[in-house]
Amino acid sequence: MTPLTVREQEVLLAIRKFIGINIFAPSIRDIMEATGIKSTSHVRFILNRLEEKGMIRKVKNQARSIVVTLEGLNAN
Repeated sequence: MTPLTVREQEVLLAIRKFIGINIFAPSIRDIMEATGIKSTSHVRFILNRLEEKGMIRKVKNQARSIVVTLEGLNAN
Protein backbone atom coordinates (compact mmCIF):
# COMPACT_ATOMS: atom_id res chain seq x y z
CA MET A 1 0.00 0.00 0.00
CA THR A 2 1.28 3.45 -0.85
CA PRO A 3 1.60 5.87 2.06
CA LEU A 4 -0.86 8.71 2.50
CA THR A 5 0.08 12.15 1.25
CA VAL A 6 -0.01 15.06 3.67
CA ARG A 7 -3.28 16.28 2.16
CA GLU A 8 -4.83 12.80 2.40
CA GLN A 9 -3.79 12.65 6.05
CA GLU A 10 -5.39 16.06 6.67
CA VAL A 11 -8.66 15.00 5.06
CA LEU A 12 -8.74 11.67 6.91
CA LEU A 13 -8.08 13.44 10.23
CA ALA A 14 -10.81 16.00 9.47
CA ILE A 15 -13.28 13.19 8.74
CA ARG A 16 -12.38 11.33 11.93
CA LYS A 17 -12.70 14.50 14.04
CA PHE A 18 -16.03 15.46 12.44
CA ILE A 19 -17.52 12.01 13.02
CA GLY A 20 -16.21 12.02 16.60
CA ILE A 21 -18.00 15.29 17.33
CA ASN A 22 -21.17 14.94 15.25
CA ILE A 23 -21.68 11.14 15.05
CA PHE A 24 -22.37 11.42 11.30
CA ALA A 25 -20.04 11.89 8.36
CA PRO A 26 -19.05 15.30 7.00
CA SER A 27 -20.24 16.71 3.70
CA ILE A 28 -17.81 17.78 0.97
CA ARG A 29 -18.22 21.38 2.12
CA ASP A 30 -17.54 20.43 5.75
CA ILE A 31 -14.27 18.83 4.64
CA MET A 32 -13.42 21.92 2.57
CA GLU A 33 -13.98 24.15 5.59
CA ALA A 34 -11.94 21.94 7.93
CA THR A 35 -8.96 21.59 5.59
CA GLY A 36 -8.91 24.85 3.66
CA ILE A 37 -9.32 23.10 0.31
CA LYS A 38 -11.02 25.48 -2.13
CA SER A 39 -12.44 23.01 -4.66
CA THR A 40 -15.16 20.38 -4.26
CA SER A 41 -13.60 18.35 -7.05
CA HIS A 42 -10.27 18.26 -5.21
CA VAL A 43 -12.01 16.94 -2.09
CA ARG A 44 -13.75 14.28 -4.20
CA PHE A 45 -10.41 13.33 -5.74
CA ILE A 46 -8.83 12.91 -2.30
CA LEU A 47 -11.84 10.92 -1.03
CA ASN A 48 -11.54 8.59 -4.01
CA ARG A 49 -7.83 8.11 -3.27
CA LEU A 50 -8.57 7.39 0.40
CA GLU A 51 -11.16 4.84 -0.68
CA GLU A 52 -8.69 3.21 -3.10
CA LYS A 53 -6.15 2.98 -0.26
CA GLY A 54 -8.73 1.35 2.02
CA MET A 55 -8.92 4.18 4.56
CA ILE A 56 -12.60 4.93 4.01
CA ARG A 57 -15.68 3.43 2.37
CA LYS A 58 -18.41 5.40 0.62
CA VAL A 59 -21.95 4.40 -0.27
CA LYS A 60 -22.77 5.54 -3.80
CA ASN A 61 -25.54 8.10 -4.31
CA GLN A 62 -25.99 8.73 -0.60
CA ALA A 63 -25.12 11.92 1.26
CA ARG A 64 -22.78 11.81 4.24
CA SER A 65 -21.99 8.17 3.66
CA ILE A 66 -18.27 8.11 4.52
CA VAL A 67 -17.24 5.30 6.86
CA VAL A 68 -13.71 5.19 8.25
CA THR A 69 -12.28 1.67 8.05
CA LEU A 70 -10.04 0.03 10.66
CA GLU A 71 -7.04 0.91 8.50
CA GLY A 72 -8.22 4.52 8.47
CA LEU A 73 -8.59 4.55 12.23
CA ASN A 74 -5.06 3.23 12.67
CA ALA A 75 -3.45 5.55 10.09
CA ASN A 76 -1.35 8.41 11.36
